[in-house]
Amino acid sequence: MRVLLCVKMEGVSQITSYRELWSAFPEFCETGRPAATADTLAAINGLRAGGATSITVCQLDGAMPEPVIDLEALPDSAGWAPKEEVFRYAVLQQEFDALFMLGWQARCGTPDAFMSHTEGINLRVAIDGKPVTDVHINAWRTRLPLLGVVGDAALETQLDGALEGVPFLAVKKSSSRTEATPLYSEEKSSAAIEAFASWCVHNAAKRSPLPIPERFVLSMSMPPRIADLVDGEHELRRTSPAIVAKSVTDWWYEAEPAIAAAMQASFSPLRNASDEAERRRVLEEWATMREPEWLT
Repeated sequence: MRVLLCVKMEGVSQITSYRELWSAFPEFCETGRPAATADTLAAINGLRAGGATSITVCQLDGAMPEPVIDLEALPDSAGWAPKEEVFRYAVLQQEFDALFMLGWQARCGTPDAFMSHTEGINLRVAIDGKPVTDVHINAWRTRLPLLGVVGDAALETQLDGALEGVPFLAVKKSSSRTEATPLYSEEKSSAAIEAFASWCVHNAAKRSPLPIPERFVLSMSMPPRIADLVDGEHELRRTSPAIVAKSVTDWWYEAEPAIAAAMQASFSPLRNASDEAERRRVLEEWATMREPEWLT
């Protein structure tokens, strides 16, 4: 079984502060990246023990161009591939048999959930009027059987709809939007992730690609100034000052470019930061922002 291991940082077990998530802060290199590396190695060990024949690690943090793990620490049994090389439909279908997701967070607007977000800054995504998580979106992107998800406990109840029944391991609990508390010690977290990943591979036959409607309405909610940037792009149309939407029949040709446009627009304040101090200011402002569940 060829497994794609998709890694994010917000749901990494031992990361407790938003300052560990981004290289603009010293905590990223001091504790954030080592914590993400430890969880990734535990997942690799578990996937391999469960019977995975190949493992490719891919990072899915849109605001983080640098690798979130120490690539030199990766064992020979796992490879690394940038998102741009992996996340193309033809590549996904030809190169991988299953998906495992490590380090994931609750969706945008979840009260007091550690760095909750969906795809971008102050951005929300809904399918047929129901808000979805990054896990939904990336599972639909890959069209691979989702073996399991590891992350923040606040995410668990949001794995609904097409994700109903997908195995989930909570490794941390949100204290607030800016802080979280590990559920286990570092050693026990690694052991739990390894055991969970192994179990997920052993039970892979029970998993299948997530179903998605043949036709659905994709809607995205964001501050009006960001909606201004995407109105008219990829057939998105304004339905209110803060919402753009379109009817979709094909994920990769219709939904994917629309979501990517909204994500890039949402990150424009970060992308346009003039220096590192301004970048830190934007990130701190985002971390302390109380994002509503849905803007209209």
